[in-house]
Amino acid sequence: MRIRTAAIAAALLLATITACSGSSADPDACKADLLQQPKEPTETVKEGKRPAACEGLDDKTVERLTGEATTEWLETLSDSYDERSIGLEEELADRREELTDLQEDMDRLGKGLDGVTTSP
Repeated sequence: MRIRTAAIAAALLLATITACSGSSADPDACKADLLQQPKEPTETVKEGKRPAACEGLDDKTVERLTGEATTEWLETLSDSYDERSIGLEEELADRREELTDLQEDMDRLGKGLDGVTTSP
């Protein structure tokens, strides 16, 4: 669900920031700014305008940089989910082991009670 939301946000970001073009700017600074947008969107991007670092770049360059930044950001997001998933799998394995130990303890207790009767 979050990845779909991120992809939609990236598509909207791409559509809005390619609306303007210019002549000179630093592509690396633009890409760095684009990578920061999903974490801390600036008012400019919220308003549908290019980040300041991308002003002066032509539309094709900004579109390419946006695609690269979006891909990197989604890969980071995917890696984060993978790490959380591994952590949950390890926790689940620990819980299963605890349950197995409890079941063994209950079985031993049950065998110890075999033949014991209670009187009313």
